[in-house]
Amino acid sequence: MSVFLNDVISQTYYYSYYHSTDSFRAEYMARYGKQPYVIPYVRQRWEAGAAITAHQHAEGLRRLQVYRTWLLEQCFGGQKRTLMILPIANVEPNYRDTPVESPSYQSAVDELFVSPILGAPDMVLPSGEVAYQSRTSGREEFLPVAVNVVAAPGEDFCLLNAMREVHVKSGRDLEVCTGPRITPQRERMGKDDLR
Repeated sequence: MSVFLNDVISQTYYYSYYHSTDSFRAEYMARYGKQPYVIPYVRQRWEAGAAITAHQHAEGLRRLQVYRTWLLEQCFGGQKRTLMILPIANVEPNYRDTPVESPSYQSAVDELFVSPILGAPDMVLPSGEVAYQSRTSGREEFLPVAVNVVAAPGEDFCLLNAMREVHVKSGRDLEVCTGPRITPQRERMGKDDLR
């Protein structure tokens, strides 16, 4: 699958990302005599998209459609009420003063692309907290724990209702709080105590 989908993100998303700004770049060049400044992340994706031909773009779209059909058949099997639970990230501190490099390569098999490829509803639901010792504050802080859930295309309300029912039946709040805790009335949860 990864071989079949190799470069599909460049051939589809990056190509469209680059060409959606054609008129902006042309107007900017005409007005100021230079290319607009964009952050390295955007520049890298523009360069990747600019290198793709119309033929490669069409082939990327074809492969993406094959993958979409496969996902619908294999993961949802024609059952509209199926939900797909996907990982988001490890629950660990992500400090602002620690540089994080943007990915230089993205694969269409990445879980972040499932929903846009399918054209499907996608919800990220908070499900708890994990305590950790903050190197910034020097005290115990809490990280939110969330789960990513995808439903079949067109099943938006099914997904909303199912996630509401899960939250209600598991005793979780239907609202999150702002500030240092998403659920301040809850007792502390350890890494092995996620509910």
